[in-house]
Amino acid sequence: EMILGPLDYSADVEAERGVWIPEWNMVPEEDMHITVALPWWWHTRREGDQELSREMAARFRQTLLMEFHYPFQIELERFVLLGGKILVALWRCVGERKTEDGTIIYDRHGESVDPFVKLREEIVRCFTTESLDNRLQPITYQSHRSKLTQSSNEKYNSSNKNTTTCNTVLPASQQEEIDRRHTITHKTPGFNTSKNKADGFIHTTLCRLPLQCLSSRDVDLSPIHRLCREASATFGGHRMVVSRYRFLESMGEGGESNPCVNPIFDEYIDAPRRCKVEIDGD
Repeated sequence: EMILGPLDYSADVEAERGVWIPEWNMVPEEDMHITVALPWWWHTRREGDQELSREMAARFRQTLLMEFHYPFQIELERFVLLGGKILVALWRCVGERKTEDGTIIYDRHGESVDPFVKLREEIVRCFTTESLDNRLQPITYQSHRSKLTQSSNEKYNSSNKNTTTCNTVLPASQQEEIDRRHTITHKTPGFNTSKNKADGFIHTTLCRLPLQCLSSRDVDLSPIHRLCREASATFGGHRMVVSRYRFLESMGEGGESNPCVNPIFDEYIDAPRRCKVEIDGD
């Protein structure tokens, strides 16, 4: 509200003064979040969708446990108006390093791999690839459709096994390959699909400005950029511990930036705790 104050904004599209910002474009405080990954973008509602959502949440929980993704800290870096239309808060990870005298320091110069980068890469990998022991199969739209097609073919062949001729539909895996990218690699923030790598871009969306219909007159955004710099100087350096995740499925009622409005699947998942075990087992 402080940064956007100079716009004298209103949610009323017919307001004569100020600029128009739809109510759903302003992310409320209780819904502010950092998007880690988007395993699925959209699909038609069908029977069994709840089972699919539970399977995806369980896969994410397994990733946290198997890859030891412990709680970590992030630090507020600055506020910025990206592209002149999206107001975001940018964060960066705080890592752990040890000095020569053995003192452990938590700052921006950690010696380990960025935990947020590692988390995103592990999530993408576990959703799109098959495990070495074949126990975990991919959970993507393509793999899901392949299973449905294979199941339909088996039912069709079973019902027509006594007939002399049978027109069998090939499974999706045997049909002509289609060059397409998985949703999770395309939609996950800060993920480079060409290199299959994630970067350290961490952000919280605060507001989206509808620049094409803000106002009937020209709008000067320079005061907004100045206030972003002032807010960055005031609040920069504040830290937050990432120790809990929220896995949810939304119908899109809150727009593109707020999936927390009336979710149809919602589950909180805690990060595994780091335990130090001595030689004697204590």
